[in-house]
Amino acid sequence: MNGQIFIFYFPNFFNMNSLVYHCLKIMWVFWLKILLLFHLTLLYLHLVPYCFRYWTADAFK
Repeated sequence: MNGQIFIFYFPNFFNMNSLVYHCLKIMWVFWLKILLLFHLTLLYLHLVPYCFRYWTADAFK
């Protein structure tokens, strides 16, 4: 009985046509994009004022 349950349920989580697989893939891509955008915006907000300060200091010497 345990073998039948294992054979019946286990491949469905890793099947390409499985609903669970698609939901996990969509959520993983969604969270990955959010984290990537979050870190890029933090990097942008921290680095741009320093670069702008150095550029203006060099430009108006």
